[in-house]
Amino acid sequence: MPRGEIGEIAFRAAAPVRYWRRPPVATSGWYHTGDLGRIDDDGRVFVLGRLKQVVNRGGLKVSPGEVEVAMVRHPGVADAAVIATPDPVLGEATCACVVASDGDPPDLDELRSFLGTSLARHKLPDELCVVDAIPRTPIGKIDRPALERLVVGGDRPRERLRPR
Repeated sequence: MPRGEIGEIAFRAAAPVRYWRRPPVATSGWYHTGDLGRIDDDGRVFVLGRLKQVVNRGGLKVSPGEVEVAMVRHPGVADAAVIATPDPVLGEATCACVVASDGDPPDLDELRSFLGTSLARHKLPDELCVVDAIPRTPIGKIDRPALERLVVGGDRPRERLRPR
């Protein structure tokens, strides 16, 4: 991948990589970690999240973690998470779930404008859902399945960039 591009982290494996009592996982000479990352101009590797958590937005990959880091910089956002929601055209759309800080949360246009200064256009959220709290696992990670049930399966109002 070119420097700065996000992709899966893989490394050369001289011998098959094995886990205890499991078949080899790196038989092609490459071990695919399942982690997303990028390499900067100085050759440093940055781990950005997991491949399985990626939103496949019309063939373009969006790392929820990258968008979440940018969203919490907005003064109207106390906490944030990104999930994929079904989209009839793109396959998956990016839904920004935010907990408002003191005052009113940003609307979708305001949030997209704010994020547009630091993120590529395809990474900007297609939907916005304001929630009371981001569900978390006992160790503090975002509980994405619980959030998806709350947003996609529930009746939470969502602001959408374009109608379905």
